[in-house]
Amino acid sequence: MKSPGCYEFSATITAVVHNEGVQLEDADDMLAAFDADGNVRGISTMLDGLADYADITLHSLTIRSNDAGDAISFQYYDASENAVLQSAASYTFVINDLIGNLMI
Repeated sequence: MKSPGCYEFSATITAVVHNEGVQLEDADDMLAAFDADGNVRGISTMLDGLADYADITLHSLTIRSNDAGDAISFQYYDASENAVLQSAASYTFVINDLIGNLMI
């Protein structure tokens, strides 16, 4: 993984992760973003227990890049299963983008 300082731009995504309708939220789980070459572009911070949404675990993910248009994919590490799950979700990097919030 390159140092975050190697990238000029960032975008922020707030997400909830589900697998077959079940929210994934174990304390040691991890959501990560990767570029087309498999380089890590960001690792999430888990946030839970927020007011009316106390039963929802949010992932705050800062994705870094040097160029708009980078293809980003996601993988989720499920600690309880010791398994890496591929996500069907993808993202095209937009400089200073902000996706998702507590309500969405």
